[in-house]
Amino acid sequence: MDEYPRKRQRKPEQKFREPTPSLPPVSKLKKHELLYLADGNIILVSPIFADMFALPPSDLNEMYDGVSIVRMPDKGEDLEQLLMVLYHQTTLPLKRLDPNVPALVKPVLLLTIKYEIDHLKNQIVAHFRDSWSTSLREWDTLEAEMAGTTKQWHLDHNCSFNTCNDYSDDHLPEPASAIQLAKECGLPEILPAAFYHLSRLSVKWGPHGCETNKQSQTLGLHEGLRTARWKMLTAEDYYKLLIGRTNMQSAVIKRIESWRQNFHVEEPTDDTDEEEMAACSGSDKHAFLMSLKKVLRESNDMLFDLQHHVDNYGLLPQKQMCTRCYLSLTNEFIPLRKYIWDHIPEWFDLEPASNYVVYGAHHVVLESPPHCSPSIILLRVINLPPISFIHEVGPRRL
Repeated sequence: MDEYPRKRQRKPEQKFREPTPSLPPVSKLKKHELLYLADGNIILVSPIFADMFALPPSDLNEMYDGVSIVRMPDKGEDLEQLLMVLYHQTTLPLKRLDPNVPALVKPVLLLTIKYEIDHLKNQIVAHFRDSWSTSLREWDTLEAEMAGTTKQWHLDHNCSFNTCNDYSDDHLPEPASAIQLAKECGLPEILPAAFYHLSRLSVKWGPHGCETNKQSQTLGLHEGLRTARWKMLTAEDYYKLLIGRTNMQSAVIKRIESWRQNFHVEEPTDDTDEEEMAACSGSDKHAFLMSLKKVLRESNDMLFDLQHHVDNYGLLPQKQMCTRCYLSLTNEFIPLRKYIWDHIPEWFDLEPASNYVVYGAHHVVLESPPHCSPSIILLRVINLPPISFIHEVGPRRL
């Protein structure tokens, strides 16, 4: 007999399985003011709905106003939000770059995936992706826009440190909530930008930050510091963040060390300053690259710092290096930025899209599904106190 009894193996967790809600009896149902249509003439066409309502009828169907009731397993407030968008709005009332977009769209987005309402899902996803770049060119454009917003924020709002209570960070994308939405809804293409942005931030600042001095927090936000909702991250997210920072720094330093140092860019010509070229030495290039590595080791944002040195000649020590060699080395910063961007998924251990479990891949469990045409489903919506729903389904009235 073993000295220690063997542990029982855990059964695999069933993710995204939602219990069927316990609803009041039909006699206590209350009609929704906007979403209950007396003639039942609301049509919702979806492959998922078609499969659900093609099931055989049951003798246990509940009735309301003469038609059968289908009890949905979804939260009432989520269904209300979805149906209000479908039947009473043409577009979602979302602000561009709003950090609260993940929280606002998550309930509706999950239902659009679950019920394959593609036109609405695509609208939400497009708005969400607009805040998170999928290419380096998009990243640079969006960064320039947000930097301009931050710089002009207090001038545009005519406020000062003592009078400002609305900061630019409250109107710019937030990475932790974006990461959670991307993982849960199967949008991995935004994860590289979100994780890179997260890697630039300090856990000191923001409502989840460790800085307890309120005045320091206020001053940092007033100066345009960006923050994250750190408590929303999972342990796996933190692991990816830490290894991503480490892998990125190591790989970039190795890349720089592979550059040639003891050379002149080109042979002298009639226009070459021979004295300048004669003074240019390998030791000067070595000193230049040592300074660059020091800058990047201390950098929270390599993409920004590299571009900053490209745009501003002479920030790194040139000593007696000739101008051609100096420009040749700084021109290497451009492909180095592309190298960084392309390798973010690898360094941060971000999984491909096929590895994410999407909510919509799981069934919907219904109670007593009625007999109905598999292609056209007519819905009436009933409101239950406090805010929960069942859908009423019946044959089409012509």
